[in-house]
Amino acid sequence: MERIEQSALKRIKSAQHQQMRTVQAVRHGRPLAAENDQERLDARSAAIGHQMSIKSIIAAAKESSLHESLEQPPGGPERIWGNSIDFVGVAFLEQGFNAAQTTGRVAFLDGRAQGTGFLIAPGLFLTNNHVLGSLADAGLFVVEFDYEVGPDGQPHEICRFEFSPNELFITDDTNDLDYTVIAIGRKISGPKELDAFGFCPLTNAGDKHALGEVANIVQHPDGRFKEVVLRENRLISRLSHVLHYVADTEPGSSGSPVFNNQWQAIALHHWGGPWRQRFAQDGSPLPRFVNEGIRISAIVDELQLRLGELSPSQRDRLENALQLGENVKGRPQAPQAATVEDGNETGVHLRADGTAVWRLPIEISVGLPAATNCALNGAMNAAAAAVTNSNQVPQAEAFRRRVDPNYDNRRGYRERFLHGHIIPMPQPSDAVRARLAVNQDAEAGDDPNEFPYQHFSVYVDSIRGLPLATACNIDGRNLKNINRRTGRVTRAENIETESRPEAREKWYDDPRINEDECGDDDLYTRQVVSAGPNRVSRIFHRGHMVRRLDPCWGSDSRALRAEADTFHFTNCTPQVGRFNTNQTLWQGIENHVLDNARIDDIRVTVFTGTVLDDDDPLYRNDVFDGFRVPLKFWKIAVWEDDGELSALAMIADQSDALRELPETAEAIDDDEGVRDFVTTVIDIEQLTGLDFGEEVREADLYQHIGGGESAEGFREITDFEDINLHPKKKRRRKKPQNK
Repeated sequence: MERIEQSALKRIKSAQHQQMRTVQAVRHGRPLAAENDQERLDARSAAIGHQMSIKSIIAAAKESSLHESLEQPPGGPERIWGNSIDFVGVAFLEQGFNAAQTTGRVAFLDGRAQGTGFLIAPGLFLTNNHVLGSLADAGLFVVEFDYEVGPDGQPHEICRFEFSPNELFITDDTNDLDYTVIAIGRKISGPKELDAFGFCPLTNAGDKHALGEVANIVQHPDGRFKEVVLRENRLISRLSHVLHYVADTEPGSSGSPVFNNQWQAIALHHWGGPWRQRFAQDGSPLPRFVNEGIRISAIVDELQLRLGELSPSQRDRLENALQLGENVKGRPQAPQAATVEDGNETGVHLRADGTAVWRLPIEISVGLPAATNCALNGAMNAAAAAVTNSNQVPQAEAFRRRVDPNYDNRRGYRERFLHGHIIPMPQPSDAVRARLAVNQDAEAGDDPNEFPYQHFSVYVDSIRGLPLATACNIDGRNLKNINRRTGRVTRAENIETESRPEAREKWYDDPRINEDECGDDDLYTRQVVSAGPNRVSRIFHRGHMVRRLDPCWGSDSRALRAEADTFHFTNCTPQVGRFNTNQTLWQGIENHVLDNARIDDIRVTVFTGTVLDDDDPLYRNDVFDGFRVPLKFWKIAVWEDDGELSALAMIADQSDALRELPETAEAIDDDEGVRDFVTTVIDIEQLTGLDFGEEVREADLYQHIGGGESAEGFREITDFEDINLHPKKKRRRKKPQNK
């Protein structure tokens, strides 16, 4: 806990500006003025169904300083929003009861308290890693539901369950994640079955909270009967992985769920302690305690990345749980079945004879032919599938792609993506690092030059305004296909190389990068060329570095976010038409690896980038005078093959088409000029000034071909049959033994 406390205090200190802004806003009756993410405010307003535009909340803050604007008496929309935050519909109580039912106490076998947690899906429980951190720990504890006092003042009869880590156990002990997901096993004692307690599913949606809002915590403080801190917490700061909230509450209650007013889980409580700053700038006292919770969105993103570590049955179970959260938008689910001894509870129960019984206050029985528990589960899954289908993007003539404006949702490239290996981002030399654009939103401890997106990251060369290197995680087993015209999301049965031109699609600027350090739409729309008959008056297409569908895996919402993220100009380079639309080998090398390599978890890490040479040819543009076009692009695919790491390096070269840049679009022959080569990791390192690490270099399948079959040391390929994914590696020399 000391390690967690030190890290939490550092994070709290780094967010002091947000905290003081929120405290001031709350003091002056305008709590939501603390939230400066307008897109989040709009999304939050839509999510809770408020009829008023929330934009007026911070309008005054734009005209003067926040402090001055908060001193002004609130009126109009600000007054309503400032006060009506204390008014909720009566459904708040029923939803809160359902959410509280999911919360259980983690206790030692002898009854001593250890922590708290809650059900996130049928039979799956979420708590902190520091509450339950290993397979061995699971045998020391039980989970207790209904450990609470009822309306009559008498304790309920406790329902105790074993943990079943062999069914599912996944944990993370890092300070800003600190979670454990574990399956619950057989009942030890008590009148109710586990499904009588419902569950609160997880979602990483970006519309669940805004700074200044209240939060509700259901907990077992110090192991006592279940209690609720109701609407006395204020969200005061937000970092990429954590939320901070203040209240006059006891510290502790590790593993408790933190809810918004719609009783969606927004954080997993893991630390609380005294707030060092006791008074605000105006001298008014501050709340005594600050609490830190792990953001549910961060946990969901991490669970998606770790699916490949699990067995097929475990993976399916966790995938279903995460998809369920997407389907119901993270809303607490009332018990689906309640089997109690007195039979007075409402719910649905499957009798041994195959009869499904709904108890309302009257009993309705429906015979289900050859019904079993599996049949009932299948019916429920079918219902969930119907919900999924209803949430699909409707068929439409045009898909309006939307970039998620909350970049805190992006974890970027993950170096631990391939099981058992750590493959970091390529490390630039000092000279290359000095040229890289800076991420203006990078936090302490982040790589200041990395731009993280959904499942991939980018380095941008600030001098050329183009991506220097990208790193993408591809989970072939969980890939999604997104229809380019309609936006409809489906499971990718196979991966096809796309050949559609990109002329009609919108690309996006990234607000985290200085606009002078990255190309934009003018680079492509303001080309000065002469068009021939029936030809587009431009030479270059907007070319993806990370392919559009490579990072599209996981839940539908994450896949859509990833697809949209590939349309940032930080991921865009000028490419001749044939390169962008019909480079089968270049575009399909990832598919070739996925389809042919014997890999256990069907995961591939792909590095892609440009070779930026001072001699690259200039082309005419009436905005970017003197812009140089890259001639070569490189790619390195890394994967696990029969327990060993393998890597394949490749160069795509459009030099023959562009050595002397033509003045007219028709001067480029789309049937010639782009060639593909197999190369080595070392060759790419020498061309780019990047270091991919010893493990990737040693895994290179073709490390022995350098200087071989072409002037550049590259071997040209014309078909995938030219690429042997299992060549006999060069035998390493044994080290001489000391005599």
